[in-house]
Amino acid sequence: MQEGININNLSVEYVDVSVIKQYKNNPKVHNNKQVEQIINSIKAFNFNNPILIDEKNEIIAGHGRLLAAHHLQMGTVPVIRLTHLTEAQKRAYRIADNKLTENGAWDINLLTLEFSELEKLDLDFELDLTGFDNIEIDNLLHPVIPDSKLNNIPFINNDEIISKQGDIWQLGKHLIICGNSLEEKTYTDLMGSKQASEMLWQDLARN
Repeated sequence: MQEGININNLSVEYVDVSVIKQYKNNPKVHNNKQVEQIINSIKAFNFNNPILIDEKNEIIAGHGRLLAAHHLQMGTVPVIRLTHLTEAQKRAYRIADNKLTENGAWDINLLTLEFSELEKLDLDFELDLTGFDNIEIDNLLHPVIPDSKLNNIPFINNDEIISKQGDIWQLGKHLIICGNSLEEKTYTDLMGSKQASEMLWQDLARN
């Protein structure tokens, strides 16, 4: 065992939901969508992740699971009581428990493989129970590969070029100029002293 690290004998208790207290300064926000996801997960897989509480029945980690338990009208929930932490450690652990999971990254290839294998099975649940929505899953399983040809600029021989810089073409009642849109001269050549909004109103008046 590495020096300085203690291994606690953790045990799961079943505690009445009504005695569990939320931490009033919990910085993690659980919106309705996330709570609904937790509810659906519990329905499909059962309550497999105990709530972490202290000796005063105050939550250290698991506020979302408690909200889901209330919604499901559960009488008792599994908890693990952490009595070895100081008040400072409890505060820090509440942050770390949420933040450390956010710092991880997905191996997209393996994640796609897992979803593709799940898709082949006769499931009694929807894949969005994983926390990924259907659009994200569909993008993993059926990625849209952009056509590189769409952005290719076709080669045109010099003797085939019709328009040159400064040319102004009339397309019906509209004008289009061949020029650099970053240069003020392009707009002056095209519009003179008129503003775009002024030209628009003139077009509307003619209609």
